[in-house]
Amino acid sequence: MIEKMAIIMNHESRTVPTVPTADAAADRFPSECRPGLSRIADRGLDRVEDQERLPLLNANRAYQEAGIARFHTPGHKGGRGLAEPLAQLLGSAASYDICDEVEDPALGNDWDAAVAEAEALAARLYRVDRSFFLVNGTTSGIQALMLAALRPGNEIIMPRDAHWSAVSGLIMTGAIPVYLPTPFDSDAGVPGVPDCSAYEAALAAHPRARALFMINPNYYGIAGKVAEVAELAHRHGIPLLVDEAHGAHFPFHPDLPLSALEVGADGVAHSVHKLLGALTQASLLHVRGPRLDPEKVAGALRLVTSTSPNPLLCISLDAARWQMARQGEELLERTLSLAMAVRQELSLIPGLKVWGVERLGRPGYYDLDPTKVIVDVSGLGITGYTAERMLRKLGVQIELSDFTHVLALITIGDTPATAERLVGAFRRLAADLAVERGRGEAVAGASLLASLRLPEPQVAVSPRDAFFAPSEWVEWDRAVGRVAAEWIAPYPPGIPLVSPGEVVTPAVIEAVHQFSDAGAHLRTFSPGRDPRQGLLVMASA
Repeated sequence: MIEKMAIIMNHESRTVPTVPTADAAADRFPSECRPGLSRIADRGLDRVEDQERLPLLNANRAYQEAGIARFHTPGHKGGRGLAEPLAQLLGSAASYDICDEVEDPALGNDWDAAVAEAEALAARLYRVDRSFFLVNGTTSGIQALMLAALRPGNEIIMPRDAHWSAVSGLIMTGAIPVYLPTPFDSDAGVPGVPDCSAYEAALAAHPRARALFMINPNYYGIAGKVAEVAELAHRHGIPLLVDEAHGAHFPFHPDLPLSALEVGADGVAHSVHKLLGALTQASLLHVRGPRLDPEKVAGALRLVTSTSPNPLLCISLDAARWQMARQGEELLERTLSLAMAVRQELSLIPGLKVWGVERLGRPGYYDLDPTKVIVDVSGLGITGYTAERMLRKLGVQIELSDFTHVLALITIGDTPATAERLVGAFRRLAADLAVERGRGEAVAGASLLASLRLPEPQVAVSPRDAFFAPSEWVEWDRAVGRVAAEWIAPYPPGIPLVSPGEVVTPAVIEAVHQFSDAGAHLRTFSPGRDPRQGLLVMASA
């Protein structure tokens, strides 16, 4: 008999459609995707006839097909100058790597005009004042928002678990962070998102703050009450800047959390490549309302973006916009169905727990993106880091691991076959560990570190001052009380355990060693140094 599963989302009584499961993979993992235009108008987005156009993609292709003799960059001249192994790998795609050139007389054969037209279509789709194509990833978008909104010495209220791209924005602007603690419920086991009350208290203590910064959702797919934070910011006459790197798909399906664009955010950065159909590093930056000057944002992007934008990345953004305008809701309907089926199958495997909406309702845990499948593997007697390595040996690579969880992304690129492969690898993992325990063999990593709490930051100087100050590298036994001149972050997710300008405390050192001992990969400013041994600090006077 076909089993049925329904999940009630904790947002406006929204319900994810019931997903059938059965023994046959075809029944367990639905594959249907209906054709036709997306019904994204229901989410307040613009669906107009000209969304069918692909101005940048078509103008790039027309240039290649026109057979124009190329005496301009790039030097490989349509792929002819590439090394043979690379040429074989890229195939015909190399011929479309045409820097700053298009073929469209209506646009004066002007690359900038073609990009502007494609960006205008994106802005119309998302109903914002301006959209910008990013080829340096969402990092450059966050940096540009900060450069446009802040001046040296300005305060910005932001979560402590912001990605290091936000910290780099602080270094560029000279702004001073007012960090909000990251909610962490021990029963939930994963970080949450600061509530509006935390922003309000911080604003009361720092009334001269010039911007609020928010993450929606966090890396685990937990979303916050963006509308309340936006209203608070606007009441104080300042912008809300949102890192929505992991929410580019939100606007296109009613059973996903609301996008920050839909509830009043002033600047929003989307990593289109993460969960939609653009190439790696391809992102969008959106600006709306009177609190951010689009021209100021455009100027800031000139500072942080390459002057030789990769055309393949740009045309992938043009195509991803076209795809979501036409078929976004249908593609995501299938994706959600696959994700729900995967969740159901994984929840039946002994030793696994799947993080779901039943854990919502606590402060900081408002809504959930169900396409981010968080699996607690502690019941298998291993850490998430160990599970990631074991799953890789079984032919599956997940997105993220921590002390107790692994995170798998289900996207529009998944199929019933890929879903079956993911579930099959988890079944094999659980079965292999059960055999080891049955033989009396020790299971590595059985002593689990259950906390993902970040050390409480003590900001001594601005990140910019710490970055530009004379520095020295010291071992950890000499680091307590010194001011960090670099960040150290497990990657992914790229959230610093310590950032420039913060005092190194015993809690910081303990956290670094905990993550390192558990198997996390740590990244720093100093790739030639071992973060397990020490870090860069501001030099003593």
